[in-house]
Amino acid sequence: MVYAAGTSYCKPRRHQLFKILLQLGSNKEMQYAIKDVDKCLDLLAVNCGLGDASDLFSQELENMLKELREDFELWTKHTPERFIFDMLVRRASTAVVDYWDEILEIVANCMERDKDYELRMDMITLIEHFLKTEALHSTIIFYSEIILKMVLLPSMSWMTGIPS
Repeated sequence: MVYAAGTSYCKPRRHQLFKILLQLGSNKEMQYAIKDVDKCLDLLAVNCGLGDASDLFSQELENMLKELREDFELWTKHTPERFIFDMLVRRASTAVVDYWDEILEIVANCMERDKDYELRMDMITLIEHFLKTEALHSTIIFYSEIILKMVLLPSMSWMTGIPS
């Protein structure tokens, strides 16, 4: 659809098309088609007058975070939104700096001890991704106390019967 649609169709429907592609790209069962999804995301960006998919992710970050914040407290290891969130913030590059409070709120909530182990480990992996992103180092230093207290320390505390 994105290939045939062109600018006149894609621009007004950017958010809906982006959301569909984000859902496809974040679905583990669709990994065989990830290159096709990436090509569609790049084409959608171009059809919307943006440079590439990274620009598209940056532009859509605010809207998607608003939607994801509606029910992030209920996420489990089976919730598709957690994979969407992961793909969204990883691909939004340095645009995450503008929404760091919201992102950390979601990550910290997903790190609570009553959350599924898989969900908590995915959030730790996401924090590791941020730590390895050099462009985010100054932001991470500024938020280091929050990251330590709300994300890392809760994940390391030991409790009987709960994996750490």
